[in-house]
Amino acid sequence: MFASSMVRASSFSILLIVATSASAQQRARNPLPPLPWERPDPCDTYCEPLWTVCRPIAVRAAGDFGAPTLFTLTRGDTVQVTAGKMRVERPGIVLLRGSFRYVRPEDFPGPKQLPAPAPDTLTFQAGDTVFVLDWDSDGDGSGAWHVWYRGHHLAVEKFWSDGGRYSSVGAAALLFIPVSTWWVQVRDTRGRAGWLAVEDDNIAGRSPHYEDGPERCAKQG
Repeated sequence: MFASSMVRASSFSILLIVATSASAQQRARNPLPPLPWERPDPCDTYCEPLWTVCRPIAVRAAGDFGAPTLFTLTRGDTVQVTAGKMRVERPGIVLLRGSFRYVRPEDFPGPKQLPAPAPDTLTFQAGDTVFVLDWDSDGDGSGAWHVWYRGHHLAVEKFWSDGGRYSSVGAAALLFIPVSTWWVQVRDTRGRAGWLAVEDDNIAGRSPHYEDGPERCAKQG
Protein backbone atom coordinates (compact mmCIF):
# COMPACT_ATOMS: atom_id res chain seq x y z
CA MET A 1 0.00 0.00 0.00
CA PHE A 2 2.77 2.42 0.98
CA ALA A 3 4.79 1.56 -2.12
CA SER A 4 1.80 2.10 -4.43
CA SER A 5 1.05 5.43 -2.73
CA MET A 6 4.66 6.48 -3.27
CA VAL A 7 4.41 5.53 -6.94
CA ARG A 8 1.22 7.55 -7.38
CA ALA A 9 2.75 10.54 -5.59
CA SER A 10 5.90 10.29 -7.69
CA SER A 11 3.88 10.01 -10.90
CA PHE A 12 1.87 13.09 -9.96
CA SER A 13 5.06 15.02 -9.15
CA ILE A 14 6.63 14.07 -12.48
CA LEU A 15 3.51 15.07 -14.42
CA LEU A 16 3.26 18.30 -12.45
CA ILE A 17 6.84 19.15 -13.36
CA VAL A 18 6.17 18.38 -17.03
CA ALA A 19 2.96 20.42 -16.97
CA THR A 20 4.47 23.49 -15.36
CA SER A 21 8.15 23.61 -16.28
CA ALA A 22 8.25 23.72 -20.07
CA SER A 23 9.69 27.22 -19.90
CA ALA A 24 9.95 30.20 -17.61
CA GLN A 25 7.40 31.99 -19.79
CA GLN A 26 4.92 29.14 -19.48
CA ARG A 27 5.38 28.93 -15.70
CA ALA A 28 4.74 32.65 -15.44
CA ARG A 29 1.46 32.47 -17.35
CA ASN A 30 0.29 29.17 -15.86
CA PRO A 31 1.27 29.05 -12.16
CA LEU A 32 -0.06 26.49 -9.71
CA PRO A 33 -3.09 27.51 -7.62
CA PRO A 34 -2.42 28.41 -3.99
CA LEU A 35 -2.58 25.19 -1.96
CA PRO A 36 -4.39 24.07 0.03
CA TRP A 37 -7.26 25.73 -1.84
CA GLU A 38 -10.49 26.20 0.07
CA ARG A 39 -14.04 27.32 -0.61
CA PRO A 40 -16.99 27.70 1.78
CA ASP A 41 -19.54 24.87 1.62
CA PRO A 42 -22.13 25.50 4.33
CA CYS A 43 -24.75 22.98 5.34
CA ASP A 44 -27.86 24.29 3.58
CA THR A 45 -31.36 22.97 2.90
CA TYR A 46 -29.93 19.67 1.68
CA CYS A 47 -28.70 18.85 5.16
CA GLU A 48 -30.71 17.91 8.22
CA PRO A 49 -30.21 19.92 11.44
CA LEU A 50 -28.80 16.86 13.25
CA TRP A 51 -26.38 14.26 11.94
CA THR A 52 -25.59 10.94 13.64
CA VAL A 53 -22.09 9.55 13.99
CA CYS A 54 -21.59 6.01 12.60
CA ARG A 55 -18.06 5.29 13.85
CA PRO A 56 -15.38 7.07 15.91
CA ILE A 57 -14.47 10.46 14.44
CA ALA A 58 -11.78 12.85 15.62
CA VAL A 59 -13.04 16.41 16.03
CA ARG A 60 -10.22 18.86 15.43
CA ALA A 61 -9.49 22.46 16.28
CA ALA A 62 -9.53 23.41 12.56
CA GLY A 63 -10.52 21.89 9.23
CA ASP A 64 -7.09 20.39 8.67
CA PHE A 65 -5.74 16.90 9.39
CA GLY A 66 -2.73 18.57 10.96
CA ALA A 67 -4.84 20.41 13.56
CA PRO A 68 -4.93 18.99 17.11
CA THR A 69 -7.76 16.66 18.12
CA LEU A 70 -10.14 18.24 20.64
CA PHE A 71 -12.32 15.18 21.33
CA THR A 72 -13.64 12.02 19.66
CA LEU A 73 -17.25 11.25 18.76
CA THR A 74 -18.54 7.68 18.85
CA ARG A 75 -21.39 5.77 17.19
CA GLY A 76 -24.80 7.23 18.02
CA ASP A 77 -23.55 10.67 19.01
CA THR A 78 -25.45 13.50 17.34
CA VAL A 79 -24.05 16.79 16.10
CA GLN A 80 -25.38 19.99 14.61
CA VAL A 81 -23.53 21.34 11.60
CA THR A 82 -22.83 25.06 11.73
CA ALA A 83 -20.48 25.59 8.76
CA GLY A 84 -18.47 23.73 6.18
CA LYS A 85 -15.76 24.01 3.58
CA MET A 86 -14.09 22.04 0.80
CA ARG A 87 -10.32 21.82 1.13
CA VAL A 88 -8.32 20.81 -1.95
CA GLU A 89 -4.91 19.42 -1.08
CA ARG A 90 -3.94 18.48 -4.63
CA PRO A 91 -5.48 19.79 -7.86
CA GLY A 92 -6.43 17.62 -10.78
CA ILE A 93 -4.52 18.13 -14.02
CA VAL A 94 -6.08 18.50 -17.46
CA LEU A 95 -3.74 18.62 -20.44
CA LEU A 96 -4.62 19.84 -23.94
CA ARG A 97 -3.24 17.86 -26.87
CA GLY A 98 -4.58 20.33 -29.40
CA SER A 99 -6.28 23.68 -29.71
CA PHE A 100 -9.78 23.85 -28.29
CA ARG A 101 -12.44 26.56 -27.99
CA TYR A 102 -14.63 26.28 -24.92
CA VAL A 103 -18.09 27.88 -25.09
CA ARG A 104 -20.18 28.27 -21.94
CA PRO A 105 -23.56 26.49 -22.21
CA GLU A 106 -26.64 28.70 -22.15
CA ASP A 107 -28.05 26.94 -19.08
CA PHE A 108 -24.77 26.99 -17.16
CA PRO A 109 -25.71 27.57 -13.50
CA GLY A 110 -22.37 28.68 -12.12
CA PRO A 111 -21.15 28.01 -8.58
CA LYS A 112 -23.33 28.87 -5.61
CA GLN A 113 -20.44 29.66 -3.25
CA LEU A 114 -17.20 31.59 -3.70
CA PRO A 115 -18.35 33.14 -6.98
CA ALA A 116 -15.87 32.95 -9.81
CA PRO A 117 -15.97 34.39 -13.32
CA ALA A 118 -17.73 32.09 -15.77
CA PRO A 119 -16.21 33.07 -19.13
CA ASP A 120 -18.34 32.98 -22.27
CA THR A 121 -15.47 31.49 -24.24
CA LEU A 122 -11.92 30.28 -23.68
CA THR A 123 -9.39 29.32 -26.30
CA PHE A 124 -6.87 26.68 -25.28
CA GLN A 125 -3.71 25.82 -27.16
CA ALA A 126 -1.92 22.50 -27.45
CA GLY A 127 0.17 21.95 -24.33
CA ASP A 128 -1.99 24.15 -22.09
CA THR A 129 -2.59 22.93 -18.53
CA VAL A 130 -5.80 23.41 -16.54
CA PHE A 131 -5.76 22.69 -12.80
CA VAL A 132 -9.08 21.22 -11.65
CA LEU A 133 -10.05 22.19 -8.11
CA ASP A 134 -13.56 21.09 -7.15
CA TRP A 135 -17.10 20.35 -8.30
CA ASP A 136 -19.68 22.77 -6.86
CA SER A 137 -23.16 21.22 -7.01
CA ASP A 138 -26.53 22.84 -6.49
CA GLY A 139 -27.73 19.57 -4.93
CA ASP A 140 -29.85 18.56 -7.93
CA GLY A 141 -27.16 17.36 -10.29
CA SER A 142 -26.26 20.74 -11.79
CA GLY A 143 -23.32 22.90 -10.92
CA ALA A 144 -19.90 24.02 -12.05
CA TRP A 145 -16.27 23.02 -11.91
CA HIS A 146 -13.84 25.33 -10.17
CA VAL A 147 -10.61 25.42 -12.16
CA TRP A 148 -7.36 27.36 -12.10
CA TYR A 149 -6.09 28.53 -15.47
CA ARG A 150 -3.27 30.95 -16.15
CA GLY A 151 -3.40 32.32 -12.63
CA HIS A 152 -7.17 32.80 -12.52
CA HIS A 153 -9.94 31.00 -10.64
CA LEU A 154 -12.77 30.27 -13.10
CA ALA A 155 -16.07 28.37 -13.15
CA VAL A 156 -16.61 26.15 -16.20
CA GLU A 157 -18.65 23.27 -17.55
CA LYS A 158 -16.68 20.04 -17.82
CA PHE A 159 -14.94 19.94 -21.20
CA TRP A 160 -12.41 17.12 -20.66
CA SER A 161 -12.53 13.34 -20.81
CA ASP A 162 -11.63 11.23 -17.77
CA GLY A 163 -9.02 8.61 -17.10
CA GLY A 164 -6.28 10.25 -19.14
CA ARG A 165 -8.04 9.30 -22.38
CA TYR A 166 -8.60 11.79 -25.17
CA SER A 167 -11.95 11.28 -26.86
CA SER A 168 -12.22 11.05 -30.62
CA VAL A 169 -13.40 14.66 -30.76
CA GLY A 170 -11.94 16.11 -27.58
CA ALA A 171 -8.58 17.72 -27.08
CA ALA A 172 -8.55 17.73 -23.26
CA ALA A 173 -7.97 14.82 -20.87
CA LEU A 174 -7.96 14.63 -17.08
CA LEU A 175 -4.74 12.89 -16.06
CA PHE A 176 -5.10 13.21 -12.28
CA ILE A 177 -8.24 13.76 -10.22
CA PRO A 178 -8.23 16.43 -7.49
CA VAL A 179 -7.74 15.28 -3.90
CA SER A 180 -10.00 17.11 -1.49
CA THR A 181 -11.75 16.79 1.87
CA TRP A 182 -15.17 18.01 2.98
CA TRP A 183 -14.83 19.54 6.44
CA VAL A 184 -17.77 20.57 8.61
CA GLN A 185 -17.86 22.56 11.81
CA VAL A 186 -20.05 20.83 14.38
CA ARG A 187 -21.41 21.21 17.89
CA ASP A 188 -22.38 18.17 19.96
CA THR A 189 -25.03 17.81 22.67
CA ARG A 190 -22.48 18.75 25.34
CA GLY A 191 -21.76 22.07 23.65
CA ARG A 192 -18.32 21.05 22.40
CA ALA A 193 -17.37 22.42 18.98
CA GLY A 194 -14.77 21.66 16.34
CA TRP A 195 -14.21 20.38 12.81
CA LEU A 196 -14.56 16.87 11.40
CA ALA A 197 -13.80 15.35 8.01
CA VAL A 198 -16.87 13.86 6.30
CA GLU A 199 -16.45 10.43 4.72
CA ASP A 200 -18.94 8.10 3.07
CA ASP A 201 -19.37 5.84 6.08
CA ASN A 202 -18.77 8.01 9.15
CA ILE A 203 -21.95 10.13 9.23
CA ALA A 204 -25.65 9.42 8.66
CA GLY A 205 -28.39 11.93 7.96
CA ARG A 206 -26.50 14.21 5.59
CA SER A 207 -29.08 13.76 2.83
CA PRO A 208 -31.91 11.56 4.13
CA HIS A 209 -33.92 11.97 0.92
CA TYR A 210 -31.05 10.25 -0.93
CA GLU A 211 -29.79 7.82 1.72
CA ASP A 212 -30.73 6.23 5.03
CA GLY A 213 -31.59 8.70 7.76
CA PRO A 214 -29.69 9.27 11.00
CA GLU A 215 -31.43 6.31 12.68
CA ARG A 216 -29.11 4.02 10.70
CA CYS A 217 -26.31 4.79 13.14
CA ALA A 218 -28.22 5.00 16.42
CA LYS A 219 -26.53 3.79 19.57
CA GLN A 220 -26.53 0.00 19.93
CA GLY A 221 -27.55 -2.00 22.99
